[in-house]
Amino acid sequence: MSRHINEYILYRWRYNISYAVVGLLVSVLLVAAVLYVPGGLSSAEIASTIKSDTFSFSSFDPLTVIDLPYSLLQYASFALFGITTISIKLPSLLLGLFSLLGIVLLLRHWFHMNVAVISALIIITTSQFIFSSQDGTPNIMYVFMPTWLLLLALKVARQKDRRHVLEILLVAITALSLYTPLSIYVIIALISATILHPHLRYLIGHLSRSRLVGAGIIGLILLSPLLAALVMRPEVGLTLLGIPNEWPDLRRTGMELLQTHLSFLLTGVNEQAQPVYTLPSLLLVLLGGFHLFKTRHTARSYIITSWLLLLTPLILINPGKTAITFVPVMLLIAAGIDELLHRWYRMFPHNPYARVAGLLPITILVIGMALTGTERYFYSYRYSPLAANDFSDDLELLSMEVRNSEKKPIRLLSTEAEQPFYEAVASRGTTLKIISPDQALPTDGQFIITRDAFYERDMSKMEPAKIITNGKSNNSDRLYLYKTTKE
Repeated sequence: MSRHINEYILYRWRYNISYAVVGLLVSVLLVAAVLYVPGGLSSAEIASTIKSDTFSFSSFDPLTVIDLPYSLLQYASFALFGITTISIKLPSLLLGLFSLLGIVLLLRHWFHMNVAVISALIIITTSQFIFSSQDGTPNIMYVFMPTWLLLLALKVARQKDRRHVLEILLVAITALSLYTPLSIYVIIALISATILHPHLRYLIGHLSRSRLVGAGIIGLILLSPLLAALVMRPEVGLTLLGIPNEWPDLRRTGMELLQTHLSFLLTGVNEQAQPVYTLPSLLLVLLGGFHLFKTRHTARSYIITSWLLLLTPLILINPGKTAITFVPVMLLIAAGIDELLHRWYRMFPHNPYARVAGLLPITILVIGMALTGTERYFYSYRYSPLAANDFSDDLELLSMEVRNSEKKPIRLLSTEAEQPFYEAVASRGTTLKIISPDQALPTDGQFIITRDAFYERDMSKMEPAKIITNGKSNNSDRLYLYKTTKE
């Protein structure tokens, strides 16, 4: 006796298995990205490390409120594990995994299960998502905060059970997102869509006023450091609003943005792999835009449209913040997948063989996009000469020498520009001792000098005992180890 397909365990658990595969895949990708690719620290990561390490609860600096939630996470990581390449990137890795969870839940709220699985696989294998999740800077907040802000807003609107907890979480995530530059515009876009769409206005009008007041008090408590910083230094508000000190050439930044997103033939690496999205992804974005136009009466269309209309002009004056458009572009890709499947199924409404046959080219498309996205990331950051020069593995080389010193103190001489970073590393319980650039060279024991300090100071009269190198073809001499005669 033949069994119906719904009776098979694999069929009934197909979506859970798919989500598990997606989760496992992204975990492997992110771990590989943290450990091996690009394989070092950028200047932005070093600056973020210095800022997070110098954070103090006792002496309040108004400038530290910018990206404060991320700085606190990085500070906690340093307190637990010291300052290493992994501990610098660990907050972004964790936020990337939580962003993945939020993306999957958000897609399940707005699309069918099959669309959510396919879209999640494409989205998490984009070079932008992988890079942001391993980058030890607050860049990942542009993915994490909007994703959970929108998801919690949807849950508050649709879910009646434990709504008071969801309202508190929504207000909390809203307050914390205000510490990230440009995030206020995401909130304004969501509020604008709520005001314009009648159904959203109806839902907001039926929320409990008393619970909203209680949640608002919690939000004010979370915002108290930001409010204090704005009173002490109002220019902090300009940074959070994305208003630059000097206005850029809009024509030039516009051309740079077009190249960043549309240079499919002239690929490269600057702050991120270019183009940001592959050609198939952009075609899905266009198809998703058509889908939103068809369903322009829906709340989903109102939210995404308001989001893009508000953020697109801001990117012209903040070209380094293109990651803030990741979530609306992600939703457009999902809408494009939805439109693609809908049109195929509508062509064969009653032919199961044709419907199944349509899965073959779609499967090839999805797997091809996923492989292309991961290969673009790993090849761009592993083998591009531009990327190789942008990431330094000096900390890993120095840490290896510290571990091999058998707990003997190692003194390090660096340039004045490098000193704050290495002082932060030395302050976290290592045997590393920092020599000030204006101090005389040690006459006893051994010491290490960085490459920049080596060329900055005349070391021709001393012969290094060891030159510590990396695997790069240019500028591979990174550290010089000296042993004096009095050792």
